[in-house]
Amino acid sequence: GGYIGLEMAEAFQLSGLDVAVVELAAEPMSTFDPDMGSLVTDAMREMGIAVYTEEPVEGFESSQGWVSAVVTAKRAVEESISRKPSGMMVVGWDQSALIPPINRAIKAGIPVVCVDADVPKSKRMAFIGTNWVDIGRAQGRAMVAALKGKKGKVGLIGLIDQFIDQIAFDGFREV
Repeated sequence: GGYIGLEMAEAFQLSGLDVAVVELAAEPMSTFDPDMGSLVTDAMREMGIAVYTEEPVEGFESSQGWVSAVVTAKRAVEESISRKPSGMMVVGWDQSALIPPINRAIKAGIPVVCVDADVPKSKRMAFIGTNWVDIGRAQGRAMVAALKGKKGKVGLIGLIDQFIDQIAFDGFREV
């Protein structure tokens, strides 16, 4: 959703390709004021460019060596709702993006159980998963043992913005 990405989206769309912009922020062009970003989003949609905001990219689908789709947790849940399953199990990797689609599933009468990573502010039916604080503590104890009394700083590397990593890091820091 920056200058170059939006220029490429426009060029691809004008050449006849179907184009979608997936943006983590609330609006593309986050260096502008929010109202300007909104105007850019509106203009892109008027051109026929699909714009998805506040969606972290989870991965890509490919066909014949080309990227054919961008995978996000939010759209995966939305697509599942449209198939009207009897129930859904959702890994809540991205809490803020998943609250609305989980709540829509519940409203549609589809029970949702979160597994491995929770979305506690949603209306999900239950959470079954890992205690990430305990995992972090176990990791911390393993690091203390590996250091064999050596003092210093330890780097914590992970998906820093991911909720479950933050919880695990808290457990690690306790040790």
